[in-house]
Amino acid sequence: MYYADFSESQKLQMIEELLNYQNDKSLSALPVQCYNPKISKVYPGVVTEYSLQVEALFLINQIYFEDPYMYSPFPLLLDKNTNTLNEEKTIQTAFKSYRIWYNKIRSIGIVASREQHIAPLDKNIVWYSGSSW
Repeated sequence: MYYADFSESQKLQMIEELLNYQNDKSLSALPVQCYNPKISKVYPGVVTEYSLQVEALFLINQIYFEDPYMYSPFPLLLDKNTNTLNEEKTIQTAFKSYRIWYNKIRSIGIVASREQHIAPLDKNIVWYSGSSW
C-alpha cells in the first residue's frame, strides 16, 4: 500500500506519530544516498549515517508530498547559515518547523495545503539536494 492509498486523516495520524521521533538518535539502517529515481546524484560528503529523527522527517515528506524526492532527495538536513548537515541543532530546528507546519496542514487539510504549496521548512534549513554547498 502506497501513502496515496491512505485517507487524509490517516496521513495526518502518521505524521503526528512520526513527530514523536524528535529525540530518537538511534541510527537508521538505510544509507545516505539520493533516493530520487529521476536524478542521478552522488553524495560526496563525510556524513554516512543518519538518525531516526531525520528518517522520521524524511518519511513525513513521503506521506505529504506527491513527489517527495524532489523536495528531499537525500536524508540530509542542511543548515544554510552554517553549511552543516544533520547537526543536532539543525534537526531540532527542523522539528520545530515541521510541528508548526503540521498544525497548519491539520487545520486546512493536506489537499488544500498542497494546493497552497505549504512546505515544512523555511529558507535557512533545507533538505540537501545534491548541489554543492
